[in-house]
Amino acid sequence: MSVIDEDEAKKTQEALITMSQLEHEVGDFLGLNQK
Repeated sequence: MSVIDEDEAKKTQEALITMSQLEHEVGDFLGLNQK
């Protein structure tokens, strides 16, 4: 695995983590609006 691949993999992993956090926040937001 080259350095570029490792850097790309790290960016991809960080993006996935960010997306999952956003989904969780949106889910909480929608949940609050339904009450």
